[in-house]
Amino acid sequence: MFQDLVLNEVKGYVTGAIVDIWTQTIDFETLNIIHFHVNDTSDEVTLDVSYMHEGENLESFYTFKSDFEGRPLKYKIIVKDCRIFKVLYNESAKTQGGQVHEIPFQENVIEPKAEYISEDMGPYVPRYFGMIENVPTGMISSADMNKI
Repeated sequence: MFQDLVLNEVKGYVTGAIVDIWTQTIDFETLNIIHFHVNDTSDEVTLDVSYMHEGENLESFYTFKSDFEGRPLKYKIIVKDCRIFKVLYNESAKTQGGQVHEIPFQENVIEPKAEYISEDMGPYVPRYFGMIENVPTGMISSADMNKI
C-alpha cells in the first residue's frame, strides 16, 4: 500500500543521485560550465560557482550566501585547476549555519571540433556521428576574475 508523502518533507537533493556537469575548457584557468543536471525535488534550484586557488581549503567554501534575488543558495560548484573539484549541497538552504555536504558528480568535458558518436541504444535506434562546432557560454569560472 502506498503512503501519501508531503512534498515539503522530501524537497531537495535526491540523496545518492549523481550530478552531471557538462563543461568546456576555455584556457588553462577558465572553465565554461555549460549544463548542471541534478535530481532535486525543489521548486527552484539555486547555484553558485567558486574557483579554489592554491593554499585555500575546502572549508572556506562552506559558507553559502544568497543569489541576486535574495534566495538562499543550495548548490556550489568548486572549480580547481580548471576542472570540477567538488559539488557542495547546502541541506537547509539557509544563508548561514546550514549543513553542507559533498555530493557525487560526473564531469563531462565537451571539446569543440572533436568528433562524437552516440551510444549504442539497441538494434532499433540509429547511431549518430557528429562534430561540435560551437559551445554556448554558461557559467564561467576563472582563476583570474578579470577574465569574467
